[in-house]
Amino acid sequence: MSSLFIGKSIVSLVETTSTNTYAIELLKGVKPVEGTVITAENQTKGRGQRGNEWDSEPLLNLTFSIILYPTFLKPSENFFLSKMVSLALLEVLTELLETSHHDIKIKWPNDIMVNDKKIAGILIENILRHDHIQASVIGIGFNVNQTNFSTYSNNATSIANEGGKVFDKSMVLELVCSKIEKWYLNIRQKPKKTDIPYFENLYKAGVVSIFNDGRNDFSGTIVDVEKDGKIKIIAANDDARFFDFKEVKFIG
Repeated sequence: MSSLFIGKSIVSLVETTSTNTYAIELLKGVKPVEGTVITAENQTKGRGQRGNEWDSEPLLNLTFSIILYPTFLKPSENFFLSKMVSLALLEVLTELLETSHHDIKIKWPNDIMVNDKKIAGILIENILRHDHIQASVIGIGFNVNQTNFSTYSNNATSIANEGGKVFDKSMVLELVCSKIEKWYLNIRQKPKKTDIPYFENLYKAGVVSIFNDGRNDFSGTIVDVEKDGKIKIIAANDDARFFDFKEVKFIG
């Protein structure tokens, strides 16, 4: 690993229910060194946002979790972690793919899209203590060499599909660890440094789109992401609407 601390300690599992679940259980008994990575060739109950399962073919992709101790962040500032990981994965894909042929975006809150297809998902679970975040488990599902996505039909892709070749998973993991470490060190000093690049690379930002608020479809435009992670959408009737995770979804 070329990074300073993220990925220097790796727990490699053949199979587990979820690397996030494994990491959280590990934290209950010991305090692993910061930057410890837990990888699994197969997750039987991989978890994604909205309580969905993360569907990944064994041996072909990266499914892993990183343990961090961002005690410098208050619980209300936890969205900086989502921003930093999203930007790190964006940089990884920018390096691995021909960007002139690939539109790489962050789909709020923290899915990564390539040409309108999902290539990576992030699930962050925090352990809180008083007025700070005691520990964070950064779960990442990254489609590397899987080429068939029957479950997601045309809505998912992989680096192999987009790059036209098989990729070395160890190399991709090393690059991910390096980029996350860079952004993690950045937010230690200046968390707001993530604000502008996150919004500039946000999927459908500034574009009229269709959303669903759990009751109805509506037309609107993403104009901002609040400090707490809520998305601000200006609806067709010019009303400003704010949504937290799971409260709104893209329709098209």
